[in-house]
Amino acid sequence: MFLRGLLVCLLFSSTASAHVVMEALKATDQSQVSAWHYRVTSFENAKLKSVGVFDPAKEKKQQWLLESFEGRVPTEKETRKFLDKMESADQEKLSEQVDEKSLQAIDAGNNPRRWRFHMRKDADLRGVPPEKIAGIITLSEKGDLQRVEYSNIEAFRVKLILKMNHIVAVTEYEKQANGDNLVKSEAVETDVSVMGKDISLKLRTDYQMLRHQ
Repeated sequence: MFLRGLLVCLLFSSTASAHVVMEALKATDQSQVSAWHYRVTSFENAKLKSVGVFDPAKEKKQQWLLESFEGRVPTEKETRKFLDKMESADQEKLSEQVDEKSLQAIDAGNNPRRWRFHMRKDADLRGVPPEKIAGIITLSEKGDLQRVEYSNIEAFRVKLILKMNHIVAVTEYEKQANGDNLVKSEAVETDVSVMGKDISLKLRTDYQMLRHQ
């Protein structure tokens, strides 16, 4: 009876803790990034790629500005491509991607900060098979989402000519004074094969929050 009671207690504790992780994901999903004025700086293989600014105080079609591209004044084509990309970008719902039942604490104790997870089978990863991706979620000491690391379990094909051999994507978050938990940086390292040719690529994007609307 004692052993049975202990197992039930441990199971309940694990479920309750996993619920805390999902609440942290939902709180981040609800943060209003569109209400912030911020600067986005992107790098490709450690070289500056672009610097753009989002200002919600401006008219809808003027909210995004590409300040520079590869260290120079951007061309009209580069500006248009940047604007199309940023205006069509959707904020991902983390709580709709992570399979709550797969959450497993890495740290010991009653308040683990790091959790392993798998993706939900119906998660929309823009062509990447959800079953090929797993990762680690890190919470802050206060229970806010601090970091999500994704990596592939095995190699897979995105297209007939494109094979994804290795991918590691890390997103870091920072709690703002008003309670919003927003993306601080994103980094992706990939090793792919395109028509038999191996290519490595490192991308990083930093977000600087300037003011709240």
